[in-house]
Amino acid sequence: MKISLKKPSIIIAIITTLMLILALVFIPKTSMFSSLIDQLNLKEGTEEEVSLDNWEISTVFYDSTVGNGKTPLTEINWDASDGGYGTGETRIITVQINYKNTNAVTTYQPGELEISIPNLIYCHEEYIDGDYINVYSGGYFAHWDATVVVGANDSTHTGYDWDLKNASKPSSSLEKLTFTNTNLIEEKTNFEGSIQIVYTITPTYEAHVQKHSFEYEDECTHTLLMNITAILNQNLKSNQITMDYKRVLLIHGNMLNI
Repeated sequence: MKISLKKPSIIIAIITTLMLILALVFIPKTSMFSSLIDQLNLKEGTEEEVSLDNWEISTVFYDSTVGNGKTPLTEINWDASDGGYGTGETRIITVQINYKNTNAVTTYQPGELEISIPNLIYCHEEYIDGDYINVYSGGYFAHWDATVVVGANDSTHTGYDWDLKNASKPSSSLEKLTFTNTNLIEEKTNFEGSIQIVYTITPTYEAHVQKHSFEYEDECTHTLLMNITAILNQNLKSNQITMDYKRVLLIHGNMLNI
């Protein structure tokens, strides 16, 4: 018996076969490609979540002349003018960094977290490491005798949760202070605390540090306006706090050693 196939039937058979081949060859690859994209998107979202985590970071001042140094402040306006040019009143200014994380999304190894903050007394002393300095830039020189102690591990003390990273100990020669975590912080844990930076600042006797004499105006002004923000892992910024300092020195006899 002879079987004959009509041309439309042959065409349908060929198309069906091709569709089956395409289904076997391309659909798994397409599914695999879609799955890869989904994985990459998930990874990207996870990395962003880890970088931000559940962090909260903030900064405050404490001033020894306000509320016995126990009142948190976001701004200090210090006018040290006293009608003369001698040594001024000493203040203890504390910069405090507060941090908090609830249910951390990842584990942090020691040294993996980094908090940096501008150094309030950077280049504003009369001497740095025993060397005389004279850096006037539009009044941007507070002219202080200052020391700094940090609530972190350095060459002078230990027992803290953070290490001072960028020096063996803090000084006015550091433009910023950088801290890293000392201990392991595990995923899904809650932790919070603070780092205190304590400055003891005395406005300096003007004529004591200058080298030459010349006829001058009967007053001289030193100012400092500094905005301070802490940054966690170069990503998350705290609020801004501001130091606004001024001292008008009255030079008697119309002579100023400079």
